[in-house]
Amino acid sequence: MIEDIGGTKILRTSYPNTGDLYVSVADKLKSITEQPNKLEWFIEKGVCSYHNEDDAGKQVYLWPEFRGLLDFLKDNIKEYLKEISIEEQDVVVTGMWINRYPRGAFIVKHNHDQIQNRDQFVNKGIIIGIVYYIRKDENAGSLIIDIPGYGKYNTNMQEGDVIIFNSSLYHWTIPNKTDTDKYTIGLEVVIGRNGVRLDEI
Repeated sequence: MIEDIGGTKILRTSYPNTGDLYVSVADKLKSITEQPNKLEWFIEKGVCSYHNEDDAGKQVYLWPEFRGLLDFLKDNIKEYLKEISIEEQDVVVTGMWINRYPRGAFIVKHNHDQIQNRDQFVNKGIIIGIVYYIRKDENAGSLIIDIPGYGKYNTNMQEGDVIIFNSSLYHWTIPNKTDTDKYTIGLEVVIGRNGVRLDEI
């Protein structure tokens, strides 16, 4: 469902097969997020992400277990692109990765323009973030988005939920207050960059 929050379009939905999917990939999620991580600022916050030594964790769209999820996400991405008047053929996928949040972990306030600048990418384009909550307990930390003209939007995401938003907006998470690791899967599509098309994953 597309929501209009202070003039900003956000798509929210829920993937119905989350329980079975998590069981099928739980060991792989743990394994890949325990690999070396290149981003020191992530490590400092206790968060493991796709930045493994070989960057293989940025291409989890290749996992066969995610085939059904990918089809679901692509349908919703296409709906979102249509809503914001962007043609599907104009966007590419720059990565799909996993974040693990143990107790106390969180992501600091940032936006993905900032990340692109830090990595010295030339063509930033429009950046659309997709976050899927494959494992999350009730008090494992919410995603907050700072929306111009509205303020801090607490998404209150639950296990199985998906959100699609303009990740050029500043966003962050509340720390995980549980003893169970939270896992999210991120996917990013960008206008004006090189990468794989939606129909290629």
